[in-house]
Amino acid sequence: MTKSDSKSIQNGSSKEQAATELCDIPNKQNGGEFSVPGIILDNINGIKSKMEENINDFDSERDSREFDNGFMPGVPIEVKITEVDRRLTRRLNPYLYSIQIKHGIYVWTVRRRYHHFWHLHRALLLYRTGLQINRKFHRDLVEHDKANTKQLDCQSSNESLSETSDDGSNPLKLPRFPRRPDTLFTGDKIGLRMRQLENYLRSIVNNDNFKNHLETHFFLEVSEYSFHPWLIKGKEGVVSKRVGEDTTVEDNILDPRCCHYTKWMSFFRWRKWKKIWLIVQESFVMGINPKNSEVRLVLLFDKDFTVTSGLKQTGSRKGVRLTNLTRGLNLKTWTNRKRLEWTQALDAAIRNEYGQAFIRETRFGSFSPVRNNQGVAWFVDGKNYMTAVADVIESAKEEIFIADWWLSPEIYLKRGVLEQKKYRLDTLLKRKAA
Repeated sequence: MTKSDSKSIQNGSSKEQAATELCDIPNKQNGGEFSVPGIILDNINGIKSKMEENINDFDSERDSREFDNGFMPGVPIEVKITEVDRRLTRRLNPYLYSIQIKHGIYVWTVRRRYHHFWHLHRALLLYRTGLQINRKFHRDLVEHDKANTKQLDCQSSNESLSETSDDGSNPLKLPRFPRRPDTLFTGDKIGLRMRQLENYLRSIVNNDNFKNHLETHFFLEVSEYSFHPWLIKGKEGVVSKRVGEDTTVEDNILDPRCCHYTKWMSFFRWRKWKKIWLIVQESFVMGINPKNSEVRLVLLFDKDFTVTSGLKQTGSRKGVRLTNLTRGLNLKTWTNRKRLEWTQALDAAIRNEYGQAFIRETRFGSFSPVRNNQGVAWFVDGKNYMTAVADVIESAKEEIFIADWWLSPEIYLKRGVLEQKKYRLDTLLKRKAA
């Protein structure tokens, strides 16, 4: 650091110190009010606006990452630990807890170990600390602005920034977490551990600040598409998807006819994995971005849809491979238990009556099953068809969706001397938009 740099730093710190002293010490000659020079006020306002901008950026980033709309508003959430399974092979976390969650008409079960609870608690602790620091920044800015302008009421600002609600409870207070590991609990005391973890989860889902956190959604297997009125609540969770071309079923790594150079290049290319949030539905499998809920892939059920797992098919002992007529999807889980859960959920989906409608062979080689009693009309000429289109657009209540090839907005849907201008497509859409 040069001397000029050190002088500039000292000058900058001295100006900020002088500005602070001028703001803190009132002027008795002006009746307790003090007018700060404009240049110093500009510096203070610039620093304050920069801090506010950084805090707003932090808020927007946090909101986009951690507050995806998962649960239905105003609908209670019930959690209950229904079963505990002890595995002697797991010394540190021997107990596997089956947690039943009920949210409205939706009921599903997740299985978690003690270290999953601890990971959730640690994430919520970090999130609460960030909220407290953020509120402290806002409080300091309000107090600093009050010292300069004398226009803010102290009592109202403290009430607006208080961390305590009207009923005296602290909305940022985390429930007590049982810190004793599962290894210290024997079979006769496991009921106490179940009640402790169950009470902890109930406190989390009843707190709006914590139930909508991203880690809480991960723990309870909830996403933005979990409670959609047109979808079911199927198996959900984070898995790793192999990055790269996945349209071929055979892997070059396992092909002995492939040259050594291609095998090594394919090995390093297939070593890349990316995390996605996988959702199993009645007739398809969907993968979304875990951070912003953006749909990344959709794999439809068809007559060639298969689910395989194992080292030979996927290249990993904990892998799962999904294939249909158009593509293949390689997935990898973290444990064999997770791999078994995913394969069971996928097998149950394709064995379901609705899934079997797409898996079975359909007439004319169609990918879609036969559907009876559908709202379909037959037309023998274009006049009746365009008349029906005009009537449907005329009766639309919320939105109008049009998909066509080279559609002209000047087309007349109904012909006739009196109705021709009224039912031109652009005129009709303009009238409906008004």
